Amino acid sequence: MIGLELILHSLLYGGILSILLGAVILISMAYNAELWLNDYPPDIRRKYGPASERTRRQRKWVSIPFFVVILATLAAAALTLQAATGSKPGFPALFVTLFLAFSVFNLFDLLVIDLFLGMVVRPRFMLLPGTEGMAGYTDVTYHAVAFLKGLAGGAVLALVLSGIFLLVV
Repeated sequence: MIGLELILHSLLYGGILSILLGAVILISMAYNAELWLNDYPPDIRRKYGPASERTRRQRKWVSIPFFVVILATLAAAALTLQAATGSKPGFPALFVTLFLAFSVFNLFDLLVIDLFLGMVVRPRFMLLPGTEGMAGYTDVTYHAVAFLKGLAGGAVLALVLSGIFLLVV
């Protein structure tokens, strides 16, 4: 059964995921914004050019904790779902929980990181050298499409992880 407890549980873990991944993104971006080059709009990527060899080597040191945080947080959400709802979760409950939790982060990424920080505040560390003032930094459509792709990716991730957790737990 999908009830209020499940939704609140999902929102809690979505908030945790948002804080943790937001920290990974912002800290790594402050260290080297080029690590996130593939997430910038196309005009900015074209003008900036390819990532340096140094950045390509560093990406694994960001991508590993990024994916570990996603998997660990979603696993914790799945493993604590029975305690939150009072019943053993089936596939639909697991899927909804994981999808909602990931979607909360996806929305946080859009609203806080992309739109608020990236478009309104525009801290210097988020601007790639030589691309300051480019139109892509204010391209809401690009970020909206990325959000929709994130929803689709989140659905696939939730589908796969729900199946795995259903078999394992």
